[in-house]
Amino acid sequence: MSVFLQNTSLSGINKAALQVLLANELGNNDANAFQLSYAGSGSGYSIGLGQLDFTARTGLAQTLFQNTLVAAGYSPQLALSISNAITTAGTGTSATPPAINLSGFSYGGQPVTVASINAALNSQAGQHVIIADADNEVMAAVNNVTAAVNALTNVTNQAQLSPNNANFNPTAFLQLVDYSNQFGGCSIS
Repeated sequence: MSVFLQNTSLSGINKAALQVLLANELGNNDANAFQLSYAGSGSGYSIGLGQLDFTARTGLAQTLFQNTLVAAGYSPQLALSISNAITTAGTGTSATPPAINLSGFSYGGQPVTVASINAALNSQAGQHVIIADADNEVMAAVNNVTAAVNALTNVTNQAQLSPNNANFNPTAFLQLVDYSNQFGGCSIS
């Protein structure tokens, strides 16, 4: 079973939305959230449920990464420096990920490597931070869709998309949550 689903604080439609995003963002492979992932040409490294890209969503990716490393025992200064090195690596070409310059970084008397970073991201403390961030990400997407549904003037559409209505269509609602997650907003008419 998914580490996210075992440890989430979400329930009901929020938990169902988490399941949709797990399938879409991670292909139901939780491990991708707890390591530096590389999607391919034109992408930078990414982490978390939303696969936050260090080059496309720099601020969000760096914040999650730094908070995760600090929770795993790294100093805030070292976490920031490593985060900047990952962002500076930029995007890769084809199947070749960009090189990360980690020279000069050490933790616990050992050189920092991608493997040691991934171990910190996948530690119990690291997973806790990434799962809490995922819960917040899911709730934001659900709230975004709920606000759009509540703004509908077509009563039939609103009834089908409102989780508190007897005519609720959870499939349509979850499709909107997934759309909102992918494209950053939801507008319904």
